[in-house]
Amino acid sequence: MSYDTWNNSLYLIIAKYLAGLSGSLFFISLFKKFSKESHKQNFLSDWGRYTLGIYVMQTLIIQYVFEDLYRHFFKYFAGNNIIVNYCLTLVISALTCMLCVFLIKKTSKNKWMNIVLYGGQY
Repeated sequence: MSYDTWNNSLYLIIAKYLAGLSGSLFFISLFKKFSKESHKQNFLSDWGRYTLGIYVMQTLIIQYVFEDLYRHFFKYFAGNNIIVNYCLTLVISALTCMLCVFLIKKTSKNKWMNIVLYGGQY
């Protein structure tokens, strides 16, 4: 490894941490703004209850069901445009979360699926 590699790596590491920090602060301030309005807070709180289920369901959905579909979708629409990739990722993530919450509400009605998938939480 040369000095240039260490020097560039340090800048990349700092840039990644700054990007992560700024993104976190943005969403914290966004949620603080939403928390002042009660109907939006209830929506976010409702989805917050499903975090374990969203984690379980998105793993099943993304890794086993839609992996090829996502790969072809990005290849067809996005190409190499970074902004389009980020926008598509945001849209697909939001749709996946909505699908997960819907599936959680449906599957948690079955006693055994609720126990096996979610530990009887719902």
